[in-house]
Amino acid sequence: PRCVAHAMENTEEVELLVRHGSTVYPIPVQRSHTVSELKTTLYEKTGVPPERQKLLGLRRCKGAGRVSSAAPVDDETLDKFELKSRTRVLMLGTAHGEEVRPPPAGETDQEVVNDLDVVEIPAPPE
Repeated sequence: PRCVAHAMENTEEVELLVRHGSTVYPIPVQRSHTVSELKTTLYEKTGVPPERQKLLGLRRCKGAGRVSSAAPVDDETLDKFELKSRTRVLMLGTAHGEEVRPPPAGETDQEVVNDLDVVEIPAPPE
């Protein structure tokens, strides 16, 4: 199904503005490409592997066969989404090597203080 956005822009290629962190990447895509191909392109630009990417802001066309707010499926083609030039998309995900890891056991610099213990304060004298 063709969206209203597709009819307004009668082009096969559109430019998405994909934000990851504080950087915005202009990404030219073909409407015939799949979400998986888009994720591969984003991996080349950002270093975030496709399996770690979550794309927000891709809205499905009415009648595309899925709930419009459901996450995009990798084998879906981009013509199923309301894309016009400069559509903004937010990508969440962490690049290889940037994962937050806990320190190895026994190598913490600080002693953990349990502040959840109940401390009874004596009542003032009457």
